[in-house]
Amino acid sequence: MIFWNDIKLALQLRNSEIDEDEKFYYYLVTVVLFTICGLKGGLLALSVEIIGLFCIFKANRRGDNKAFIERVVCLSLPIAVKGFVLLLLIISIEMLMLEFIINSKSGLNSFILINSLFYLFYYYIRLYKSIKVACGLTDR
Repeated sequence: MIFWNDIKLALQLRNSEIDEDEKFYYYLVTVVLFTICGLKGGLLALSVEIIGLFCIFKANRRGDNKAFIERVVCLSLPIAVKGFVLLLLIISIEMLMLEFIINSKSGLNSFILINSLFYLFYYYIRLYKSIKVACGLTDR
């Protein structure tokens, strides 16, 4: 794996010198780095990310085993948008509960952690289903 020289990697990609398995590991390492740097939930969130990636990678492999990274990147947009809208709805309800029913903001950190993990589960379940359709394992 090339960790620093992006131009060398770009040339290898252009010349089709990197197979689907290696592309998967590039994506996996990228996801791990982003997760470590930004998501609340630490080890549990990282575990969900890794397990989710392996599940969708294996589903793609059981299908036509083509274009894994391209599929993940493209399918991620509509799944992320749906997840974001759903999360906004959930957060709005939680904020109303905290403000008017419980009259406290002390549970906010717990809600943030739960919401982050919920979003990850939602994302990978939807991505798994979509990858199965894209690679020909299922029709819907």
